[in-house]
Amino acid sequence: MPQKVHTDRGSAFTSTFFTKVCSLLAIKHRTSASLMARINGMAESAVKKLSTLLRVYSTDDITIEDQLPLIAMCIRATPQIDLQRSPYHVVFGRSMPINALGETGLAIKFGDTQESWFCHLCRELRRLHDAVKNRKEDIKLEQKTAYDLRHTVREPTWSVGDLVLVKDTRVTPYSNRVITNKPYKGPFKIAEVIQSDTRIGPAYRLERLDNDPGRPLRYLITPDRLKRYTADRGQLSERLPPLPDSSVAETNTDTDDI
Repeated sequence: MPQKVHTDRGSAFTSTFFTKVCSLLAIKHRTSASLMARINGMAESAVKKLSTLLRVYSTDDITIEDQLPLIAMCIRATPQIDLQRSPYHVVFGRSMPINALGETGLAIKFGDTQESWFCHLCRELRRLHDAVKNRKEDIKLEQKTAYDLRHTVREPTWSVGDLVLVKDTRVTPYSNRVITNKPYKGPFKIAEVIQSDTRIGPAYRLERLDNDPGRPLRYLITPDRLKRYTADRGQLSERLPPLPDSSVAETNTDTDDI
């Protein structure tokens, strides 16, 4: 039984039924931010791997269901690049026994009693799961460091009360603005900064300012979707490059005429 489940905001995972099931089984359920597929990278990678294997093993869309058991076995038996262990190995404590008919690669010495073997199995599985958990934490730190270096990530400096625009490239159905659709919507005001874990970046609760002032947005917004909104013309002029001096331009024109 998993201790934590990390999903997107699909209706199947945000339903009351799924919430009740997680509560009864004592499973911590976390959802990723909207329009941020990279937050749930492992699930996106699994979908990509499944799509690739479907094209390899299936000849047409009608026989997809017949190939799912073989594809599931491939995914479970394949070690992950960073973890160097397969999902099957993590669960059962050994590699998947994929051998010829009648052959086995297992070389396990059973104890005198079933109880001693059960204790040995529990101890080894616990040791394996602890090692996998620690290795995953190291992998996450390595990937974060590489991502921050590659994208020149900076710590967000947004605070409550700032006016911002929100990046949203989605096009409203039947809209007459497809090519001319603006990537940023707003302005909005930051009403609350939420960060329950220092290892996870902050998220922001925004309030509307135009159509329904004071009403908060339904979902939290991550900092990389925010852009500062400046209504002051003086501040905008300071950010723009200086215009050429008109007197210098006229002098150059007169000199060219001579």
